This record gives sequence, C-alpha cells and structure tokens, in this order.
Amino acid sequence: MLKKIVSIIKNIALLLLVSSTLLLASEQRISISNLCSPSSPMLPMIIEGNAHEETENSIEMKELSKKLLNSIEYGDFFGIYAMLASPQLNNIINLQDESGRTALISAAKNSGVDTVTALIKYGANPNVQDEGGYTALHYAIEENNSEAAIILIQNNADPDLINYAGQTALLLAIEQNNYTIVTALIDSGADLNLQTGADYEQTPLMCAVLCNRYAMVNTFIERGAKLNLQDDEGYTALIHAIRINDSKMAIALIESKADLKLQDTNDANALSCAIEVKNAEIVIALMENGANLTYQNYHFKTTFHFAIRRKSKDVLDVFFEYDLDIQEENIENIIDEIPTAYGQEAQLQIDEFKQYLRTKIETNIQDFSPAIKPAKRKRDDQPFEKEKKRCLENGKEEAE
Repeated sequence: MLKKIVSIIKNIALLLLVSSTLLLASEQRISISNLCSPSSPMLPMIIEGNAHEETENSIEMKELSKKLLNSIEYGDFFGIYAMLASPQLNNIINLQDESGRTALISAAKNSGVDTVTALIKYGANPNVQDEGGYTALHYAIEENNSEAAIILIQNNADPDLINYAGQTALLLAIEQNNYTIVTALIDSGADLNLQTGADYEQTPLMCAVLCNRYAMVNTFIERGAKLNLQDDEGYTALIHAIRINDSKMAIALIESKADLKLQDTNDANALSCAIEVKNAEIVIALMENGANLTYQNYHFKTTFHFAIRRKSKDVLDVFFEYDLDIQEENIENIIDEIPTAYGQEAQLQIDEFKQYLRTKIETNIQDFSPAIKPAKRKRDDQPFEKEKKRCLENGKEEAE
C-alpha cells in the first residue's frame, strides 16, 4: 500500500515538473528539446504539442496579415485602423504574403500617405523586398505617389536597393520624370554613381541623358556625379547624348569637362560618334574643347575620312572651315574609295557628292580665310535654371 502511495506521488511530481517546464519554455521561448532528457518518454509528446501550437499561431498570424493586406488594398480604412489596434500587430506588420508583399509595400502601391505614415509609426520595415526585389519606396515612386515616397525616404528607406530589373529608387524616379523625388533621394544620400548590372551598368546620369531629363542632368553635374564612367558597352554619358543626337545635352556635358578621348567597345570616341550621327553642332563643340582631330581607329583612317564615308556635308563643311591639314591627293584617293551605288538615282547622288568634295577642296585650298571659323559659343545656363525652377514648383520635369 505504501509503495502505491509513493508511486502516485512520484507521478504527480513528474506531471508538475513537465507542466512547469512547458510554462517556462512558452514564456522564455526556450527549446523544449534542450530542457528534456533525450530518454524522457514525455519528449515526443512535448515536441508534438509545441509544434502544433506553433502551427496554429503561424496560421492565425498569416490570416491576420492577409486581413490587413486586404483592408489596405481595398481602401477599408476602418479595417486598417482596427488591425493597427490589434494586440497582434507587432507579429504581423512585417509578415510577407506568397508574393513577398508586406502591409507597407501594399500601402505604398495602393494607399495614401496617411496609411504609409501610420504603418511606419507602428514599426513597419521600409526595406523589405518582395519577390521582384521591389521595396515600398520602389512602388511609391512607380505609382508617382510623391508624398508617400518622401515619408519613406525620411524614415530610413534605403535609396540604393536594387530590384530584379536592375532599378534603384533613383533610376525609377528619373524614368517617372519626378524631379521632386530625385532631389529628395540625392539629399538622402543616394549613390549618384551606382551602376546596375541589369541595366547595362548604366549610372543615374546616363539614365537621365537617355530619358532627356535636362534639369536632372544639370543637377547631377552640380551635385558631383562622375561624368566619365562607362557602361558595359563603353559608353559614357556624353557618348549616349551624342548617339541620341541631343545637341543640348551633349554640349552641356562637353562644357562640363567630360573626357572627349574615351572610347567605347567599338573603338569609337565622342567625335567619331558625332560624325556618325552627322551632327555638325556637336562636332564644332568638340573641336572648340580640344577633341583630337587626328584620331584614328580600325574602321577609318582619320575623322575627315570617316565624315566622307558617312557623306555628311554639314560635318565636312565644318572641317573645311577649320582648315584641317587636308592634302588634295589624299582626299582624291578617299573619294575614289567611295563605293558605287546600286541604281541610277543613288549613283547620281554619289556623283554629286564627289563633285561637292572636289569643289570644296579647290575652294578651301585657294580661298580659305580664318575669318570664317565659327565663333566659340558660351554655354547658356538660363534654360537649365528655368527648367530647374519649373521642376521645383511642379515637382515634375517636362521632357522637351
């Protein structure tokens, strides 16, 4: 009888020990497996019970998070603020759904600045990235939600996070033509020289050039962006400006002391690119700022030779006016190299071009006067200043 009583007391003590262990583990988040001996018959039961409890909690948190996301997506403000008052808010505010969205990402994409502000106040992380690498800041900019973007920037959103399309917040702001956000990002320390792999290693300055954002380009130059970085094709911002035949942009970069000698992966420099697009205005600006006129590459003998091959009369007129060291017999050889065209009309154009060259050579040798050289222009900063003022007032730059 006494042995039975002792056995019952031992069992009761064991149950009390297990109960207190479970309570301690629940309160202090201590692993049950570390508290129980591997040989204990209670261990499998304890682990199974804890796993079941964690699964139920996880499901509950996901359901609450989904409810918050749906309230944000459908603009249910009562639902949003009810969830913000939930005692479980800390457990769900940064949970991600199957596509990686958090409440803040959804708010930046679908809601106004009030919801974004409230979520940040309650601890939402602005730097969580969804399955596409987008953050809340990416979405706010993409949706042109400037107020939300500014709030995120002011609350430590990382401006240099890159989505899987290779875009930073700054690149998106340039593409969206949002001057207000661009300046806010620069003020917050966004890297002006960050080159992203998915976008041909282009910098924000290159992106602004390609998007014709004149005021942004001027701002980048003023704020110290490096002018001579090259993308994976060897293009600088200047070469990009020339390739899209944008005289205003190219001249601004030339007069800001961009390197005129850098070559792309095809061995072309700024001058040869200007000849390629037949832009005499850019050619003049390059010549006035020290471009190497004797430059050669494997495609052509000299810049003059290349201008002839491109049949660019405007550029050739500039070269004749600048009295390049042109020898008549060498030019005649180059003229003879111009290939015969197919078709009578095309061949007539070739013959007329050859006659134009011979006439120009004769005139240049006999009657050239230095007085006809184009006068060196001074850069007109007024258009840039006017654009910047308008952009600051409107928050958006209008592409010309």
